[in-house]
Amino acid sequence: MPAGGIHRIHWGTVTPPARVRGFDQCATVIAVWPSPVNADACFASAGFHEFDDPDDDWETQWKELITRTLQELERLGTPVVKQEAEHYEDDPTAPFHRSALARLLPRTGPLRQVHLPLVDQILAVTGIYDHTEVLVEFGSPPAALLRADSGHAILWIGWTAPNLDANPFLARIAAGHEVAPATLDWSQLLRRSSHTNRESYWPRTRRP
Repeated sequence: MPAGGIHRIHWGTVTPPARVRGFDQCATVIAVWPSPVNADACFASAGFHEFDDPDDDWETQWKELITRTLQELERLGTPVVKQEAEHYEDDPTAPFHRSALARLLPRTGPLRQVHLPLVDQILAVTGIYDHTEVLVEFGSPPAALLRADSGHAILWIGWTAPNLDANPFLARIAAGHEVAPATLDWSQLLRRSSHTNRESYWPRTRRP
């Protein structure tokens, strides 16, 4: 990837028949994603082809974009996590890891679930397919929702207010990056069962 990490921020309005799970109450739904992204068959099938391998700058800027997005949505209400990403790590307190044999073998012993901060949950599910999904509501009743899943570097964002202009929101989360509208075949990115991402930039974790 050329120096500079993320080159621009793409976005598009998601309209029927495309449907984001859990967004039935939303009157306005958009997708937001960076360019480039890791080579991905679903993005390609959807009509997006700006691919490159993510470097450290890209990963830092992607995390910053997620953080700004959450901060902007939190202006509408307190976030309530309705679906949390499942993340497991080796349990160093288990007897297996205290044995002499364990020190000679790969870490394949018992696992424990780790509850990640919300930003890290979104990083995890957008970076690798075998995590679960994240769904967050902002406000009660919800004024906005955010979903991330499927190992795609894309954020699905919905607002319950009708006729909402997303441009001011996009300008704030882009933080100086070019903001470019695009229309993709959203169904290709919403079908979790069809995901065939080449590889993840996020470290894999095993499940129990």
